[in-house]
Amino acid sequence: MRKAILAIIAGLLLCAQSPISSFPPGTFANRSGLYGGTAAGYTGPGDVFNTGQTGFYSCARAYNAAYAAATGNMCDVVITSTGTAACTIKEATTGFADLAGTYCAASTNLATACAAGCSVTKVYNQVNPGTCDQIQATLASMPLLLLSSTPTGTLPAIQASGSVGTMQVSSCATINPQPIWFYGVIIRTSGTSNVGVIGQSGGANLGWDTSGNAMVQAGTVLNKAAANSSWHSINGLANGNGSGSAINVDGSDSTGAAGTNTIAIDALRISRVTALTGTIAIAEVAVGGASTTSTDRNNICKNQASASSGYNTAFGC
Repeated sequence: MRKAILAIIAGLLLCAQSPISSFPPGTFANRSGLYGGTAAGYTGPGDVFNTGQTGFYSCARAYNAAYAAATGNMCDVVITSTGTAACTIKEATTGFADLAGTYCAASTNLATACAAGCSVTKVYNQVNPGTCDQIQATLASMPLLLLSSTPTGTLPAIQASGSVGTMQVSSCATINPQPIWFYGVIIRTSGTSNVGVIGQSGGANLGWDTSGNAMVQAGTVLNKAAANSSWHSINGLANGNGSGSAINVDGSDSTGAAGTNTIAIDALRISRVTALTGTIAIAEVAVGGASTTSTDRNNICKNQASASSGYNTAFGC
């Protein structure tokens, strides 16, 4: 009798320690199995810093490991010459745009679907798709999709040039009051004008000042050297005048005054926020309503430069 009771107890203990079959091994040690998976080995910028996050936009890589694991939507693109739908670019579970999958028009991959050239009509907000998505319905005003771009030379980027390339939200809450942070991996191949690449025209935005300078501005320009024709990691903080604001280029941080403007309801734009002379391209941009430290800004830069999860580029951070 005693042996039978011990056998029953041992069996109950074994069942209690065994994972439920519908959950992955280790569920009881790691409760992430209850909330959805993550992409093994991938760490996105949203895994590094996400305080006050409003929007993250990219046709190249995922905001975080969870969005990659869910193979979330990145960008809607159309044929540039006709406006015909070509593809909704999706994440691969690696964390980068799925370039091999045959999920585009006529069951083709992205390169085949866009062989004649594509334009970007929608960029999904990977933080919360359906809110603050960036849209351009007019074909002639859509930014172009660069198929083999970004610092890696292999991932899609968004290009604006001259009067072409403004994306804007249809529904998005205000980012007010300050502080407001921004970051991006961006390039300017030509031009010398002041141009925002994320933010509000006449409000707070991040982008380029004169030739060879990145900037954050919210009524006052705070700039830092960032040579044309090179990709840069650029982080900005708009937090009033005095020394509360900051600009970080490739891991080099400076503080100063950027003004007190904010971002109004439904006013957030990306790609071509203000008038543009020349050409710019975007691998990723993001914005949020919170403060950042120099450590936060450098950590984002390091993630963007990462060989495994970023653009495998020695920005210097």
